[in-house]
Amino acid sequence: MTDVMLQIVYRGPLGSETDAVAVGSLDISEPTYFTYQNDTDYIHLGGHVYTRAEVNANPSLLALVRPQTCVDYHLSPPRLIDWCLTTFDIDIDLSFENVSSPIAHASALPARRFLRLAYLADVNEAFDPPIKAAVRAARAVPRDRGGVEKAYLYHQSVCLPLDPFFVRAREAQLKVIAPGQVEYATSKFKRLRAVNGWQNEACVVNGDDAPPGTPDDRETAMTSLTPDSDEMRPYVVTIADEYQPPPQP
Repeated sequence: MTDVMLQIVYRGPLGSETDAVAVGSLDISEPTYFTYQNDTDYIHLGGHVYTRAEVNANPSLLALVRPQTCVDYHLSPPRLIDWCLTTFDIDIDLSFENVSSPIAHASALPARRFLRLAYLADVNEAFDPPIKAAVRAARAVPRDRGGVEKAYLYHQSVCLPLDPFFVRAREAQLKVIAPGQVEYATSKFKRLRAVNGWQNEACVVNGDDAPPGTPDDRETAMTSLTPDSDEMRPYVVTIADEYQPPPQP
């Protein structure tokens, strides 16, 4: 969809008129897609992300793990305890500004799955400032607690919870600069684990107690999701009732 305009026509009482017609138009963004992936099959350690197998095979990586009680040094060679730094499902609310009033919700988003939200937004002529989408995890639960509390294991990703994501409104529009001068602006696709999108965000397991938001190489280090499988299909998202279209008469 390109060059999207929102036009609203009102007919009815207006001041002293009993049957007036009013028309308003607004240049809005093109459909803007926000994608969120549960990539907890990867572990953040020392500014990089690794699979669990890679961590178990490298004593230097095991030494970076926090807490160190997640590593069983009684084994030879040492390795991660079975229930520590494992994948987990995520409950997630998505909203603009106020996370206590979500516009959409997904329950138990599994590892190696993603959700996608598309929206239209009001933007000014220069498509600036960006639109803010606040994302939080309502629950991030290890599959097997092993009798140890989540807080102790610090089973938290470097991205949840975090400050809001700033999602730039997508543009695909022909703009008139001056008489006889036009410009066509469009946004580029990005790819994360072979999933196309304009903005792709990911959650990985925090393996070294890094502060939320600590950068790493997840965008280039993670392998693709499985082609032609459910992993490449968006997960079910429930839109809040107030954002649902009204029932048709």
